[in-house]
Amino acid sequence: MYLPFVYLLVALSASQLLACDDSSDQAGANVPTAGNGDGDSATNPDAPTAGSNTDDLPAAPCKVQPEDFALDQTTMSEGGLFAVKIVGAEPAPPAKFDNAWDVQIVGPTGDPMEGATIKEVKPWMPAHGHGAGYVPMVTATEAGAFNVDPLYLWMSGGWTVTFTVEVGGQAEDAVVDVCIPQ
Repeated sequence: MYLPFVYLLVALSASQLLACDDSSDQAGANVPTAGNGDGDSATNPDAPTAGSNTDDLPAAPCKVQPEDFALDQTTMSEGGLFAVKIVGAEPAPPAKFDNAWDVQIVGPTGDPMEGATIKEVKPWMPAHGHGAGYVPMVTATEAGAFNVDPLYLWMSGGWTVTFTVEVGGQAEDAVVDVCIPQ
């Protein structure tokens, strides 16, 4: 008499655990395509899209202001091995939803670093603890230069865009702070 009830509880508990596990591969849902680690998917059907009304959501505080964004700005990696230099952006400054950046990986002297590879680009809204909903595609355009598109920043407020770059077998992160205006 109690055994069917116990099986039902176990089955419900297991389904609840699977529903909360971002790493599960349930018919291909929520499987990161570029290893961003936050469960976002390149084709996340739950992510807001252009035209969605996100204006009523509270904006996260910004570390920088939108007008602080400039082409040719560089951000050094945590260990000083390289810097990410933003050489092109559409739109500039970044805006809600779709953005595209052209970046160069440069050495401490400012020269492009041949052999550098971008392993991951991770947009993150630290104040809210969420990612962008889509994995940015990174395409090498020439030695040390890359296109990042789409860089999907769907909400107003402060974002970080972390570039994980490997140079000569060493990997480091460079974190670019961005503010998306209301």
